[in-house]
Amino acid sequence: MTIALRTRLGSFGLCMAFFVALLNVSVMYLAVPQVQSAFGTDLSDGQWFVGIYGLMQGGFMLAAGTAGDILGRRRALLAGVVIFALASIASALAPNIDVLVVARGFEGLGSAAMLVLPPAILVAMLPTGDDEGPAMRTLGNWGAIASGMAPAIGGAVVTYFTWRGVFWLSAVLAVLAIVPVLVLPREQKSNKRSHVDIVGQALSITGLLAISYGLIEGDAQGWLSQHIITAFATGVGALAAFAINELWTKHPMIHIRYFTNRRFLVSLVTLAIVNFAWYGIFLLAAIFLEAVRHESALTAGLFMLPCNVTYFAANIVSVGFVRRFGFSAAIIVSFATTIGGIIWLAHLTAASSSYEVAAALAVAGIGWGLIITPAAALGMEAIPDEDDGFASATEALVRALSGVVGIALLGSLPGNSIDSATFMAGWPLAMIVCGVAVAVTGAGLASAVRRRDADLPTVEGGSA
Repeated sequence: MTIALRTRLGSFGLCMAFFVALLNVSVMYLAVPQVQSAFGTDLSDGQWFVGIYGLMQGGFMLAAGTAGDILGRRRALLAGVVIFALASIASALAPNIDVLVVARGFEGLGSAAMLVLPPAILVAMLPTGDDEGPAMRTLGNWGAIASGMAPAIGGAVVTYFTWRGVFWLSAVLAVLAIVPVLVLPREQKSNKRSHVDIVGQALSITGLLAISYGLIEGDAQGWLSQHIITAFATGVGALAAFAINELWTKHPMIHIRYFTNRRFLVSLVTLAIVNFAWYGIFLLAAIFLEAVRHESALTAGLFMLPCNVTYFAANIVSVGFVRRFGFSAAIIVSFATTIGGIIWLAHLTAASSSYEVAAALAVAGIGWGLIITPAAALGMEAIPDEDDGFASATEALVRALSGVVGIALLGSLPGNSIDSATFMAGWPLAMIVCGVAVAVTGAGLASAVRRRDADLPTVEGGSA
């Protein structure tokens, strides 16, 4: 087999791994009602089923990059894809919700390598001096298709093959990535010395799991119950210990000093609040359409698709908007539009048309799409080039984990049930909390940026 053919096949494998890892971020929303019906569980189990993937994915992204440096990127990616494929099969065969959640967590663990390593391998495959832009755009296009089509793909598979079919699809796509990655040209050994921050990794995952447990189970067990208070105390304590460890260890996962960089902090906060709202609202909208409006999973997915269309349309013009009007103007317009969509959602009732849900989500999608790429680019430009890998991984981690918080917090507010009356009783509160969080954060960000807007660089763009 020629080097050219091996490179083409390997590139396909890299793109497929990236595609299926992103597809699984949101494709499972539409499976929640079926999963709950199959196992007789409540809404908190549905939140675990959806959220554990992003939690494990975000929590191990930095470790996946380090593993690539130590083991070799191709070998580390193969390990991730194999873990993902086996976990998908275990999920498809799960006899109960506990096994499903654990298997879904391992799926998220494997997907961390599938998101972090393909971009680095693609760039390393390019001949010296070649422009990396086309390769990154190709990978970005695969990611855009995965994210954009996830509701339709998930809805179709759940409707015609049940929720287990989604996991069989994931397993098949992962296997399709394994063989092409195996034929990738051998990479040169890196002289870079890398170390795994085992203590930091353990503390971060412990803290995130404990806080997620408190948020998801708080409504069912009582927010002031001993278990929930203990969970929050454990989570806060573990994350505090993680921060201290990162300050003193020789090989930290996260460079705490960069969090004092105003531009980098603005970037992270913007990404966090956008993903908090996006993931939380998408979960609730999926349940609203299926459990309240009694739409099929496929129909519900199609009603959610306009949000992704407006998101990508706004994303295309976002960099030009920032160049012309400034980052603070982008924040104001983006967050105002998002809040408009959330207010519309808050006014929906059980008798509201599914078309209204689609329209309100489409409005919010414009706001999300207008700010996500400029915010990501702002963070990358704020960090020295030698640490751009850290900046990229940190942004990806913040986006994944803030989405988990959105799923956990907003998903707990309509009550621990998908019964139509119970769910709709808490629906306005969830939307109000989300809207207030977006408004307060947006006002703070706009104020911080406008005070020293001249310090902000001109955003050059890129793919979010």
